[in-house]
Amino acid sequence: MPGQDIDPISYSRPYALLVEALARTGQVGMCKVAVRCRERIALLRSCRGMLILQTLLWQDELRDPGCLASSARPPAGSWSSPRY
Repeated sequence: MPGQDIDPISYSRPYALLVEALARTGQVGMCKVAVRCRERIALLRSCRGMLILQTLLWQDELRDPGCLASSARPPAGSWSSPRY
């Protein structure tokens, strides 16, 4: 089907309803997505009227931290926490 035959309102409304429902209830959605030919699990959350997709790791992708010292800190400015 040619793209010009699809009314943008018909596919943007479900996303707007999902964003509103997630924001109103304070809940998140879980889903599976394919990124670079690899299936990932992800969270869908509402943030400032937008739909945010946050990918997660499968259990077998988690690594044992071993004997990392809890006092070890990354160098200043090497990372920052996401703000939602």
